[in-house]
Amino acid sequence: EHLLDNYEEKSLSLSLDEISKNINEFSFTLLEFETAYKRRDILLSSRLVNYLNFYLITLLRYIIDRDFSLLGFKRLYKNLDNKTYEKIKDILDLQGPSHCLECVKSNIKLFDEYLNKLPPNIKGINYEFYNFMKERINNIEGE
Repeated sequence: EHLLDNYEEKSLSLSLDEISKNINEFSFTLLEFETAYKRRDILLSSRLVNYLNFYLITLLRYIIDRDFSLLGFKRLYKNLDNKTYEKIKDILDLQGPSHCLECVKSNIKLFDEYLNKLPPNIKGINYEFYNFMKERINNIEGE
């Protein structure tokens, strides 16, 4: 019926600007998480964890499968080694309200690993703010 005759294939890869924006959004979401967690708004905190996990997966996907980095979680398991797969699975197991701080700390640890694998030509990443928020989150004591 020619329903797809006008279909134009689009790139599934993030641009350098988009990955930079995602990294900065990760840092800002850490700020939002810290604020919510410290005021004991655990429901919002656990919701923010979902965003942080999305940014982690986006970064990871960009590093290991750049041409399909916009797919996020979709078929990601096919591109992961067992060790990384288990790390992500462990992080996702912690995303509920009772363990959200531990989840965010684990997320940051893996985010750091992949942040260091980015090509040096990416501009606009606010590493100072990221490191500031990483330190603040890692200094929060669990309840």
